Amino acid sequence: MGSFLNDGVDDVLCGCLTVGFAGSFLAIYVVILFVLKFKRDKFSAPIYKQMFNLGITDCIQLSMHFIGGICTLAQYDMPSNVNKILGGLASGAWFAWNIFSFSIALNRFIAFCYDKYYDVFYSKRILQGQLITGWVVMTLILAVYLTPYCSMLYYRYNFSWRYDPTVSGEVIIANVEFVYVTTLLSISGIGYLCIAIKIISMRGKTIGGKRHEMRVLIQAAYVYFYTILTRLHWQFYYKYMPDNRYSAFSCNFVWLLNSGMTPMICLGINKTIQTAFLQFLHLSTSKSPIVAPVLHTGSSRLLN
Repeated sequence: MGSFLNDGVDDVLCGCLTVGFAGSFLAIYVVILFVLKFKRDKFSAPIYKQMFNLGITDCIQLSMHFIGGICTLAQYDMPSNVNKILGGLASGAWFAWNIFSFSIALNRFIAFCYDKYYDVFYSKRILQGQLITGWVVMTLILAVYLTPYCSMLYYRYNFSWRYDPTVSGEVIIANVEFVYVTTLLSISGIGYLCIAIKIISMRGKTIGGKRHEMRVLIQAAYVYFYTILTRLHWQFYYKYMPDNRYSAFSCNFVWLLNSGMTPMICLGINKTIQTAFLQFLHLSTSKSPIVAPVLHTGSSRLLN
């Protein structure tokens, strides 16, 4: 279609893919967030409040990808201050996203393995504390990225948001991000492993059917495992990707997909959200089930 540097890399294709996927995911996500926010009779459970806040950080990241894609197609360089602010928002949202993702993993762990303590861990005050923590982290990271020592910028010829290598704090913030994300992913992984063991141990018992077990496990864990793949790709892409600008595009695109994965999983697996989504768009007249099925044997907090 068009290579602006005449190096065989199709800039127009990469820009169109970025704009198309980011815009589509963002449109779907906004509807889901409206459903979670205003259908409170169906989505009042703590897990949905956590998903709502996770969704906001996803939408911030998708918006930054969309803007970046437009800049690639238009061959437009954002003013340096605007680029720095938007990069700070993208990175801050990524840090907060990991907090919210971890809190959802903790929610599923408590719901499956320690159900009798669920109301203690997810009282209104503690839940608010978890959510506020995520936004405090985002604010702090944004403040760091607005200093002269660190920047996340969009490079239109590389189709990606990346650290500014010309500032002194680039190595430090990159290492902090790696340790931070790796730690949260590791702890979450232990929680999902415990959930898997619990499901296996409950096999054959009356817990509402294996279908509900696997639905919750898939919904809670699928994005987690994709995030691991994203992290691994960022660390080792140079070992298997071609030495051209498509490698940079791939790093940005897997990040974009990570932000757009949650709404697709919700619509594909969570029938409560799926039905409410269709009703919101006036594509369905059926009534949504109430929040979550009440399963037996200590699994009353599971999503439908």
